[in-house]
Amino acid sequence: MEELQCALLGFSSASLPLEALQASRSAVGSSGARHSSALLSHLHPSERSLIDETLPLGTMCHKLRSLATDFAIGRTVGLYISAIASAVVHILQSYDQSVKEALTPSSVASLRPMYFDAFSLLIEMIQQQKNTDQLLLIIQSFLSNREIPQNFRVGLGETIW
Repeated sequence: MEELQCALLGFSSASLPLEALQASRSAVGSSGARHSSALLSHLHPSERSLIDETLPLGTMCHKLRSLATDFAIGRTVGLYISAIASAVVHILQSYDQSVKEALTPSSVASLRPMYFDAFSLLIEMIQQQKNTDQLLLIIQSFLSNREIPQNFRVGLGETIW
């Protein structure tokens, strides 16, 4: 469970390498895919399912953490991306605490419904930071999405406002 928690926080390891698990979804014939499928083949199907379902959060967390780091050291340029980065810092603090408290498979599984939509839209915002019109549409989607916890929507709205 600790290994999965580390992967969910964006850290890669020999047994749960984020890159290899991502490669297994995109390029079935790669060596990373074979390595990760060999690791996953030794797990119980429910464990495999849990990993497949929740590990994308770790990959997204890693990307968001790099934005938070850039923001912390002053490398973000632009009003919107700086506001988004500020909100990301607060969301990641909540996510880190949730992952640390997730000690059972059911509590780990409950992370995806709470964070997946928020992380997906935040990453989309980062990718569209040069296109302001598209960025504003994504921000509007984030703020109006009732599946995303209210405190995340309020936090992003306040930092942008």
